[in-house]
Amino acid sequence: MDTFHERYRLAVKYLEILERASTISNVEMVRRVAEEMGGEALTPSSASRWKSTAVPDLAVLGAIARVCRVHPGWLAFGEAGGPAPDFVSLPQASSPLSAGNG
Repeated sequence: MDTFHERYRLAVKYLEILERASTISNVEMVRRVAEEMGGEALTPSSASRWKSTAVPDLAVLGAIARVCRVHPGWLAFGEAGGPAPDFVSLPQASSPLSAGNG
């Protein structure tokens, strides 16, 4: 993961997997980040820009990391602590498995 944008997209995907959500929209992501920041005004286009061109300031970046449950150093700089490369910290399934009658 070379860029913030790639790590941001992966962090959102990680959150979707943790929450068993099919997708988290830009509007929902901005709502969660704004709430994490105490209600700071952010626009839905912010999340779109985080995926492609803009790198948020440190306060917003910290809020994104908390919302996505990743380390802010990983999200900002690619340091250890993120879900990359293989989501090793995903919760295990709790339902019993069966192989049939035998």
